Amino acid sequence: MHSLGDKDMTSWSIDMEANLLTMSNVLENWVDCSDHALPHNPNFLREYVYSEDLERFDAYIDKLYSGHLCNLEYRMQLPAKALKWVQSIGTPVFNQEHKVCRIDSVIIDI
Repeated sequence: MHSLGDKDMTSWSIDMEANLLTMSNVLENWVDCSDHALPHNPNFLREYVYSEDLERFDAYIDKLYSGHLCNLEYRMQLPAKALKWVQSIGTPVFNQEHKVCRIDSVIIDI
Protein backbone atom coordinates (compact mmCIF):
# COMPACT_ATOMS: atom_id res chain seq x y z
CA MET A 1 0.00 0.00 0.00
CA HIS A 2 1.25 3.49 -0.78
CA SER A 3 0.45 6.82 0.78
CA LEU A 4 -1.56 9.41 -1.10
CA GLY A 5 0.35 12.06 -2.96
CA ASP A 6 -0.73 15.31 -4.55
CA LYS A 7 -1.74 13.60 -7.79
CA ASP A 8 -3.85 10.91 -6.07
CA MET A 9 -6.39 13.27 -4.52
CA THR A 10 -8.39 16.16 -5.91
CA SER A 11 -11.52 18.18 -5.22
CA TRP A 12 -14.45 20.00 -6.74
CA SER A 13 -17.20 22.28 -5.48
CA ILE A 14 -20.64 23.29 -6.80
CA ASP A 15 -22.03 26.69 -5.86
CA MET A 16 -25.78 26.07 -5.88
CA GLU A 17 -26.78 29.72 -6.11
CA ALA A 18 -24.50 30.46 -9.08
CA ASN A 19 -24.97 26.91 -10.48
CA LEU A 20 -21.23 26.65 -11.17
CA LEU A 21 -18.61 23.96 -10.67
CA THR A 22 -15.03 24.76 -9.68
CA MET A 23 -12.22 22.20 -9.66
CA SER A 24 -8.75 21.86 -8.22
CA ASN A 25 -5.76 22.00 -10.54
CA VAL A 26 -5.22 18.25 -10.18
CA LEU A 27 -8.74 17.48 -11.42
CA GLU A 28 -8.29 19.93 -14.29
CA ASN A 29 -5.16 17.97 -15.23
CA TRP A 30 -6.99 14.63 -14.99
CA VAL A 31 -9.64 15.79 -17.46
CA ASP A 32 -7.17 17.78 -19.57
CA CYS A 33 -9.15 20.98 -19.08
CA SER A 34 -7.76 23.96 -20.96
CA ASP A 35 -9.96 26.52 -19.16
CA HIS A 36 -7.95 26.48 -15.93
CA ALA A 37 -9.55 28.22 -12.95
CA LEU A 38 -12.80 28.96 -14.82
CA PRO A 39 -16.09 27.75 -13.34
CA HIS A 40 -18.03 25.15 -15.33
CA ASN A 41 -21.54 23.84 -15.63
CA PRO A 42 -22.18 21.38 -12.75
CA ASN A 43 -22.75 18.60 -15.32
CA PHE A 44 -19.20 18.98 -16.64
CA LEU A 45 -17.81 16.10 -14.54
CA ARG A 46 -20.61 13.77 -15.66
CA GLU A 47 -19.02 13.78 -19.13
CA TYR A 48 -16.04 11.90 -17.64
CA VAL A 49 -18.00 9.20 -15.81
CA TYR A 50 -17.71 5.78 -17.43
CA SER A 51 -21.01 4.98 -19.16
CA GLU A 52 -21.75 1.88 -17.03
CA ASP A 53 -21.44 4.00 -13.86
CA LEU A 54 -23.61 6.94 -14.93
CA GLU A 55 -26.79 5.78 -13.19
CA ARG A 56 -24.98 5.33 -9.86
CA PHE A 57 -23.17 8.68 -10.31
CA ASP A 58 -26.48 10.45 -10.97
CA ALA A 59 -27.97 8.91 -7.80
CA TYR A 60 -24.89 10.05 -5.83
CA ILE A 61 -25.29 13.64 -7.08
CA ASP A 62 -29.03 13.57 -6.33
CA LYS A 63 -28.32 12.52 -2.73
CA LEU A 64 -25.84 15.38 -2.33
CA TYR A 65 -28.35 17.88 -3.74
CA SER A 66 -30.88 16.50 -1.22
CA GLY A 67 -28.50 17.27 1.64
CA HIS A 68 -27.05 13.82 2.39
CA LEU A 69 -23.41 13.01 2.97
CA CYS A 70 -22.40 10.18 0.68
CA ASN A 71 -19.60 8.54 -1.23
CA LEU A 72 -19.28 6.55 -4.41
CA GLU A 73 -16.67 4.42 -6.12
CA TYR A 74 -16.83 4.70 -9.91
CA ARG A 75 -14.72 4.84 -13.04
CA MET A 76 -13.71 8.03 -14.79
CA GLN A 77 -13.11 7.88 -18.54
CA LEU A 78 -10.23 10.30 -18.97
CA PRO A 79 -8.69 11.70 -22.15
CA ALA A 80 -6.34 9.36 -24.01
CA LYS A 81 -8.74 6.45 -23.31
CA ALA A 82 -7.54 6.00 -19.71
CA LEU A 83 -9.89 4.57 -17.07
CA LYS A 84 -9.36 5.65 -13.48
CA TRP A 85 -11.11 4.09 -10.49
CA VAL A 86 -11.96 6.80 -7.96
CA GLN A 87 -13.83 7.27 -4.71
CA SER A 88 -15.76 10.52 -4.42
CA ILE A 89 -16.72 11.69 -0.94
CA GLY A 90 -19.31 14.46 -1.05
CA THR A 91 -20.45 16.90 1.60
CA PRO A 92 -23.39 19.27 1.26
CA VAL A 93 -22.99 22.68 2.92
CA PHE A 94 -26.10 24.38 4.30
CA ASN A 95 -27.03 28.06 4.54
CA GLN A 96 -28.86 29.74 7.43
CA GLU A 97 -32.19 28.54 6.05
CA HIS A 98 -30.90 24.93 6.20
CA LYS A 99 -30.87 24.61 2.42
CA VAL A 100 -27.96 23.20 0.46
CA CYS A 101 -25.96 26.16 -0.82
CA ARG A 102 -22.77 24.35 -1.86
CA ILE A 103 -21.52 20.83 -2.42
CA ASP A 104 -17.87 19.98 -1.79
CA SER A 105 -16.26 16.72 -2.79
CA VAL A 106 -12.89 15.05 -2.52
CA ILE A 107 -11.94 12.50 -5.18
CA ILE A 108 -9.34 9.84 -4.34
CA ASP A 109 -7.62 7.77 -7.02
CA ILE A 110 -8.06 4.21 -5.79
